[in-house]
Amino acid sequence: MGGGRCRSTAHRWLRQQAFRDELARQRDAVFSEALDAVKTHATRAMAEPARLLCSKDHRLRRFICNDILGHALRVRELDDIARRLAALEKAVGGGRRAVINKGGKVKTEDTRLKKLERQAPPIERQFIS
Repeated sequence: MGGGRCRSTAHRWLRQQAFRDELARQRDAVFSEALDAVKTHATRAMAEPARLLCSKDHRLRRFICNDILGHALRVRELDDIARRLAALEKAVGGGRRAVINKGGKVKTEDTRLKKLERQAPPIERQFIS
């Protein structure tokens, strides 16, 4: 362990909820700063391949086009996953199970149950007491 602390001290601290919460907050802050740096450099990093799109070498232009399109598709895929995850978290937050279909629509057990009730044949009165 660094900082002049022994391992048992770290384990004792980790048993305290307040310490774990602060540790998580600090880790999130460091990670956010790192992501901000990546975002800043990503803009600059995309400028170089864009400049190479004007190259006279057709093989290089094709490679750059494929690379840019591949990254664009990946970003779109990640956005779709984030949107679908947010919808699931919203549905689960209500204590319900949820499924997202290919169109991105959230179906909860509530909506599936209502659909089944509508499709079920009517119950004859003689069976209801």
